[in-house]
Amino acid sequence: PLRDLLDKIAPGEYNLKCSRGNEVKVQVKKPDHYRAVMKELKERKTDLHSYQFKSERCFRVVLKNLHHTTDLDDIKKEFSTLGHDVKHVVNIRDRATKVPLPMFYIDLTKAPNNQHIYGIKLFMNFVITVEPPHKKREIPQCGNCQRYNHTKSFCHRAPRCVKCQGNHVSQNCPRKERDSNVICVNCGENHPANYKGCRVHKELQKKLFPKLREKRQARTGQEIHSFRKPDQTYADLMRDN
Repeated sequence: PLRDLLDKIAPGEYNLKCSRGNEVKVQVKKPDHYRAVMKELKERKTDLHSYQFKSERCFRVVLKNLHHTTDLDDIKKEFSTLGHDVKHVVNIRDRATKVPLPMFYIDLTKAPNNQHIYGIKLFMNFVITVEPPHKKREIPQCGNCQRYNHTKSFCHRAPRCVKCQGNHVSQNCPRKERDSNVICVNCGENHPANYKGCRVHKELQKKLFPKLREKRQARTGQEIHSFRKPDQTYADLMRDN
């Protein structure tokens, strides 16, 4: 039935790939086909998650050294006068303290002049820098179904609670009080599903983001040995050689 649907909507313009867990990955080549397939599958209440089509993603940059109290609409207007169409502006906060930083995420509509934004050095009388965002080494986790590698915005699966394995969104969980009797819906162990120490999370993290030494070993097929003595510094080792 899935192939019949795809042949009807996007004949010759899709690929299929089977994965573990009885799941199928569908890749369509055109935005119109993507939207049509998604519409049909959602109407059929298909259990699925998707991703934003590449051509519809924004061009994101990080603006640094602009005071955090600067009005977001003023930032959009200023960029507009410089020839850039800004869709979203978000002030960046410290991950631990939540204190606002003099940094902003700027999402631009894709255009031929996007790269020119890196050349802006003076903005609203502030001396600023514009840089690409750092690539995240963290695996996204859906806040709806608690599975990995996609986000809540593009999830159309049945909800699963982060605390009790129930088939409801976490905010509707009947267990309102905090306690230690929680169960992870991904591994079945005694912790919330969003716990970073979860066995499933650690296995995925190791697979997708191997440490540099492990990556080098996998590439060369050779083991790395250290000949440094326990009481010997690296400076001594280099001097001996």
